[in-house]
Amino acid sequence: DLLLSTTNTISAIHFTMVLRQIKVPSIYISRYKTKNNEESEEVSYYITIPRTAWPWPLNKRESFEVLRELNRADFIKILAAVTDGDGSVVYHDGTPIFQITFGKDDIYEANLLKELLWTQLGIEASIVKDDSKMALECHGDNAVQLLSEILPYMTHPLRSLRIKLILMYKSEELSQDVFHEVYDQIIYEDSNDPKRNNALAVTAYAAPQTHTHRDH
Repeated sequence: DLLLSTTNTISAIHFTMVLRQIKVPSIYISRYKTKNNEESEEVSYYITIPRTAWPWPLNKRESFEVLRELNRADFIKILAAVTDGDGSVVYHDGTPIFQITFGKDDIYEANLLKELLWTQLGIEASIVKDDSKMALECHGDNAVQLLSEILPYMTHPLRSLRIKLILMYKSEELSQDVFHEVYDQIIYEDSNDPKRNNALAVTAYAAPQTHTHRDH
């Protein structure tokens, strides 16, 4: 079973695009209370496929060896896919920042990706940790180089748009005023931002309608 869950509005659409490449997903909806005691809805998409049909190793050690053996072009594609799922791209205080989030105990995975970024692409990265998670980060010119490499293979709509805007700004195709005017519209605001916590609503609107009570 392959399961992808989200409360994020844009990811709710993106996940269906990703899974449809394998099989039309089923949907599971769950409701829960947040730390602030607010109700939230999580949408999960899942597919069931035979082990024999899965193209990647299911053993973690074997998958690490596959990563080490990838050529440069395939490594960039894998990196773009990881960014689509657990990546973050932001422009903060004049600096582009690229980040991939890991579990707090995934130190080997984070170090492996850091090593491959250097050996395959010549990009320096650092690892930061707190009590709940670990992240691999690139800043400044390293982030710009990495973003330019993965952009052609990105599929997440919002992250792709952020990358395009950052690269256009850094190459002076956009003025500072135009960049900030557009970029500020696609960053996440507080919990009331419609890009947050509306996975169920956008899924309902995007689903094929068997009937409707609307006049249009």
